[in-house]
Amino acid sequence: MPQHNLVLKIIGGTYNPIGIHTNNIKWSLDTELAEMSEFDIGIMPLPDDEWAKGKCGLKALQYMAMGIPCVASPVGVNTEIIQDGVNGFLAKDEKEWIEKLSLLIKNSELRQRLGKAGRKTVEERYSVKVWAPRYVEIIKKVIDIDKSESSIQKKIKILYLTTSSKIGGAEQVILALAKNIDHALFDIEVCILSPKGALNEELDRLKVKNFALGIKNWFYVPGAVYKLYRLLKRKQYDIINTWLFHASVMGVFITLIKTSPIIESRQYTDYMYKYNFKLKQILDRIASHNVDHIIACSNAAKEVLTHYEKVDTRKITIIYNGTNIDEFRLYNINQRRQTRENLKVEDKIVLSFTAHLRPAKGHQYLLEAISKIKNQYTNIVLLLIGEGVLRNELEALTRQLNIEDNVRFLGYRTDIPDILSATDIYVHSSVEEGFGISIIEAMAVGLPVIATNVGGIPEIITNGENGILVPPENPQALAEAISDLIEHPDKRKMFAEKGRQHITANFTNDIMAKKYMEVYRNIINQKNSVRR
Repeated sequence: MPQHNLVLKIIGGTYNPIGIHTNNIKWSLDTELAEMSEFDIGIMPLPDDEWAKGKCGLKALQYMAMGIPCVASPVGVNTEIIQDGVNGFLAKDEKEWIEKLSLLIKNSELRQRLGKAGRKTVEERYSVKVWAPRYVEIIKKVIDIDKSESSIQKKIKILYLTTSSKIGGAEQVILALAKNIDHALFDIEVCILSPKGALNEELDRLKVKNFALGIKNWFYVPGAVYKLYRLLKRKQYDIINTWLFHASVMGVFITLIKTSPIIESRQYTDYMYKYNFKLKQILDRIASHNVDHIIACSNAAKEVLTHYEKVDTRKITIIYNGTNIDEFRLYNINQRRQTRENLKVEDKIVLSFTAHLRPAKGHQYLLEAISKIKNQYTNIVLLLIGEGVLRNELEALTRQLNIEDNVRFLGYRTDIPDILSATDIYVHSSVEEGFGISIIEAMAVGLPVIATNVGGIPEIITNGENGILVPPENPQALAEAISDLIEHPDKRKMFAEKGRQHITANFTNDIMAKKYMEVYRNIINQKNSVRR
């Protein structure tokens, strides 16, 4: 845009600086948006004082919502709304104002890119669509608390009984519920069958009371059963919510002599039928038929319950697992660059997969896929995040396939959002999957995802729309899908954008916790109605 065509349009004020063509417009609610729609660039200069620091950034949000690139002073909330150079510009002094306005004036493509990024920020973080449900939820909570004071004399006490202290998918759900459940109405405690570990440490950090029964092998089971019985007798929980196979079986048997309602959270699908584990099948049927209610993590998990175990559909509720969209948020360029430097993958095509190293996750098929394309893409590297019983075997397979330079075993990590930010494509090769929390985490970060068409995964990914689905146990299909996304960056971008939108609308921890609380209330209401 040539300099002599510049016009400074001011709505709602009168200001006529010397040497600048100025158009002062009287503000009107009826005409404001129409007048602003004529802007090529929106500016929000502010003094750095206490008054300005208290402003809410509304003008910047209006520009961004309209797709107008915005330049603002880095004062107050503006620094939270605008990522400099990503979805707008921040200018702290005269030199920066001149520099950044000049960039936008001269470069129409930059104006368009920042305008689109700004619009996307508002849609995802500041829109009425995002905030209206939160306001409604706050109001509902106030109403519920008021009701609880008059009709509920005590909190609902819930024990989460789970199998392992290692943190995997089910344990992530427990932690998410411990954080997001309404603690004014519910009191959560956690009992773990195994010895203490990472899950106990996280629960301690959240100040959630927890116990470990210390089972290392079958020799420890009798003592653990007695400890659990004493715990239930002493605590008198209103509800027992079991997680994973061993805890569900033990929970049912121990509660045969107790009166607390028991809920099973089913986080797996058909693996025991797929691998013909007869004893587990029998015990699983006993558990599923003797609980009061079952929360299935997907339609696929529900299908196993109704088809194989003949569970009445009326006692099953489907609640999808969620993710923390504040922790797993869109990465910024600086974060990505720093993490790639730390991992020494600056010039690589980076794939990643987060899962325990165990047979159900199908790592061997992904490694075989890498071996098929390593010569075509010599700079490809796969980051495997997680530990497990197959580590030595999988490391041996990388040597056998001659892909040691293309695969990194990162082990158990607590910085998964950072690692995902360094990733180009997320690949999930499971042969059995109840849901796939790591998939929604990758999509929440803004990654294109390739996954196998098993279990609950097709309930997250629609093939060709927000990701790619391939048949399980098929290295060739995985290799072709990876190659397709490497060769088509536009497709990667489309899947990333649509995937994140899908996750933020359907798979958040807030949504999950709300639905769990509804089930708990219904169980207590049913219990109370029977007593009456």
